[in-house]
Amino acid sequence: MNKIIAFAIVLVATLLIFLIANNNINLGSSSISSSAVKISAEECIAGKATLYFLSTCPVCKEQKQVLGNSFDKLNTVDCGSESETIKCYNAGITSVPVWIIDGKRIKGVQTIEQLKELTGC
Repeated sequence: MNKIIAFAIVLVATLLIFLIANNNINLGSSSISSSAVKISAEECIAGKATLYFLSTCPVCKEQKQVLGNSFDKLNTVDCGSESETIKCYNAGITSVPVWIIDGKRIKGVQTIEQLKELTGC
């Protein structure tokens, strides 16, 4: 019986050491693994900002180029798209590109760094 208890204690201790070493448990706080709660800048910005644009607009094309691969991860509305024109109308969009962040309109090309600052991401 004592051998079983000793084996169980060693097994639990080994498991705890493994979890702590791999940052899957944080003793002394109620937080979970930092990797589990991190979201990308794009996900954060997408949750707080919307870009209204026209695919035929030269400045909008520049905006898309500046954002690179991040563009497809962000919340965007193509005002030239038949299915999205109503969204632009309802939002009162009269020029593009324009970002709506916290109800404020930010016109022109923005970098990811500028968007992170504007959204608090």
